[in-house]
Amino acid sequence: MRRVTPAVLALALVVTSCGTPGSANDVAFGDVAVSGALPEYVGEPDAASGMPLPSISGTGLSGEAVAIEADGRAKIVVALAHWCPHCEAEVPRIVDWIDAGGLPDGVDVIALATGTTAELRNFPPGAWLVDEDWTAPVVFDDEAYSAGEALGLSGFPFFVFSDADGNVVQRTSGELDPAMLAMIADSIAP
Repeated sequence: MRRVTPAVLALALVVTSCGTPGSANDVAFGDVAVSGALPEYVGEPDAASGMPLPSISGTGLSGEAVAIEADGRAKIVVALAHWCPHCEAEVPRIVDWIDAGGLPDGVDVIALATGTTAELRNFPPGAWLVDEDWTAPVVFDDEAYSAGEALGLSGFPFFVFSDADGNVVQRTSGELDPAMLAMIADSIAP
């Protein structure tokens, strides 16, 4: 019988805790395809109101294809940066709101992990979102931040709300009070 040395045990624990290649634990960037663009968000009145939400497709937490597109369902797209303290505060509130049944029928929440920087905390963003119990779909932006730019991203967290026809109803930057999130979500529900 072979004896397991402390060094072998430590190595096994490191490999296990880091995840396997291609797992959600190491997702940082994705390949995205973007069609359309919104102007940069500078506040109200928002020039993007009524414009079509850009179509964005990419890779999700488990390597699955995820798309943000007009499909007859309203959308809440929330752009998150793993290092942003406001995103760190917002994600658990959104998770709790979804878990409590706050998301109306006919409305999807999709996260866009963008602004990714290896030198900053909570890297990689895939591991951070898993640790936060995020269960909604995620698209990982590319290294050029193509998807974030297409949404007109101007800060974090950044919300884009679209109706079931795929048109932008509202955008906002910064943390949202759960009651405000619920009110906007109810207003875009089909």
